[in-house]
Amino acid sequence: MRVLVLCFGSVLALLASGDKVAAQSREGGLGTVGIKGMTVLFMSDLQPASSNSETADWLSASDDLIHRVLYDKARGLNFGYDLRLEPVEGSTKVRVSVEPISPSAMNRVREDFDRMGKSMPEPSDILRYLAPQVVEDGDAFSLEIAANRHTGVKLVDLLMVSRDPLKIQQFEEDQYPAREFTIDDVHMMMSTKKFLVNGNPIASGGTISGPVLAFRTPDRGRFLLSFRPYEGYAFRKAGVILVNKMTFTVDGDRFEWVSNRPVMSGGGKWDLWVLHESDYPPSASGWSFGAMDLPKRPANR
Repeated sequence: MRVLVLCFGSVLALLASGDKVAAQSREGGLGTVGIKGMTVLFMSDLQPASSNSETADWLSASDDLIHRVLYDKARGLNFGYDLRLEPVEGSTKVRVSVEPISPSAMNRVREDFDRMGKSMPEPSDILRYLAPQVVEDGDAFSLEIAANRHTGVKLVDLLMVSRDPLKIQQFEEDQYPAREFTIDDVHMMMSTKKFLVNGNPIASGGTISGPVLAFRTPDRGRFLLSFRPYEGYAFRKAGVILVNKMTFTVDGDRFEWVSNRPVMSGGGKWDLWVLHESDYPPSASGWSFGAMDLPKRPANR
């Protein structure tokens, strides 16, 4: 496995002196998105590393693009880009392109900020994007997001793309020192085989993984799904996770989401907790699916 450095070719923004942005990947914050039979692992990092402050990110996929937004809470900086993956015919290689983030994807993130009662800073300018690059299946590559000209400290996205989930898992494990396991480390994975609403199929696909899975609808708002409740959020026990299938009923509508693999790593039968945000703005592209971390909230919220 190789690690490649793919720079945008220019400084995108200046981090304030001190560069106290945490390496989110070292804190356990990471995400995976599936597209075109491939899985992409995203990890943000500060080089050299610092343990002060934190970053937050959003990942989603539509058509043949992965939308990536990285927000530096401490500095109020907001970076976004789209990642396009194109399998190279007759080989295991993948052509990787970085493009300006689509306005609709950035608007969805802005809506999330509005719902939390927070204002999102305008996206920081990316002056120049790298030319398309060809990488091998299983290669890791880094994208420089921002840099401080005075200190040389860089905010970097580390990515890995592979058709083999085991390669993704092994690479992820190699990035972390050993630490105590907590419930926050448990993720659900959905490699969609079919998605039904009241028995009617809905077009979906790809692989997503995270502590909370989510989908947006054209007319029913947004649904957040978890194997446990979250303090400060109005999750309610509404269904069951049974090996590779999640089923639940909300407001008389029955949802069935079936995966090609177990939802939980050990399989089994588990309670499914659902948060239905009926007033959430509809997705411009119809149905959309993703995974996320939830920020902590006070218990009385």
